[in-house]
Amino acid sequence: ECTGLDLKSHGVLRHAVFSPCKTRLLTMSTGQGGVGQLWCANSFKLQCSLQGGALSATFSSNGERVVGLDADGNARIWSAETGKTLHKMSQSIQNAEIHFAMFSACGKFVVVGVDCCVQLWDSSSGELLNTLDGHRDTVKTAAVSSDGELVLTASVDGTARLWNCKTGECLQVLEGHAKPLTLCSFSPGRLQALTASQDGLVKIWQLTDQQSAQLNTSGAGCHITAESMFTLKADGGVVNSACFSPDGACLLVSDASETVKLFGARSGELQSTFGGTHEDWVRAASFSDDGRLVATASYDGTAAIWDATTGTCVHALKGHDEAVVSADVISS
Repeated sequence: ECTGLDLKSHGVLRHAVFSPCKTRLLTMSTGQGGVGQLWCANSFKLQCSLQGGALSATFSSNGERVVGLDADGNARIWSAETGKTLHKMSQSIQNAEIHFAMFSACGKFVVVGVDCCVQLWDSSSGELLNTLDGHRDTVKTAAVSSDGELVLTASVDGTARLWNCKTGECLQVLEGHAKPLTLCSFSPGRLQALTASQDGLVKIWQLTDQQSAQLNTSGAGCHITAESMFTLKADGGVVNSACFSPDGACLLVSDASETVKLFGARSGELQSTFGGTHEDWVRAASFSDDGRLVATASYDGTAAIWDATTGTCVHALKGHDEAVVSADVISS
């Protein structure tokens, strides 16, 4: 049985996410220029607010820290226990705008998007490690491989770039989209990557280690290349969300329709369509950690939980007066 719980937020609630250990809930709302709040996931009592406000924020992999942009648009790392600032990262580029900040999977560094480049910061010391510079327009988002060796960036210039984290070298420019990119991610095993664009396409890339004849100065003896495998065309020419399943075998895509589609990650064949519940576009879709369930959020003001294997709607969650823009499901 699913029951609702109202949390008092400041202004419009923009996002909510559980910590990896499921002990805390982080909510983001629009009041006072941007407010981030941390709640106990068991009692749903407010524990603390993020110092300096927050426009965006996400947990570290161990759930002990939070990274994001404060109300003034600066990148910060906060304590998830107290909400106090641990590090404030200045972009070191004058008159530049910061667009996002996220932890690497290992938590050792923070990826910060600054206009046309991306900066890598040491999450323990708050020191700048490297600047990945090469895009011709704003970098909208980035992804870090699970081993922390690669960064994938997606830009308004219509390209993605694959980078070596240690050296800052651009390994390859991924071309093929006709409009600005909106999404990018690695598969869990780092064997594939995906990019999505305003052109309504999701492109899947095969990543391959090409052994170098000689070791370079970083000690890395391999060179990663990316080759386009296949392209998925979204309904209505809009990609709202796209992600790999936890085992990397499937792709989940929401577009300009009331349905969500599940594709095979190797060949791109349509495996299942989740439909019949939402009455407006699905804004976002995601897997549970074990891959058995799918959560969807729709502009019709509802969320839903689905069986990932059968495509059957397990629960339809109603009660919101406005669009639901994100949804997360926790496996028991």
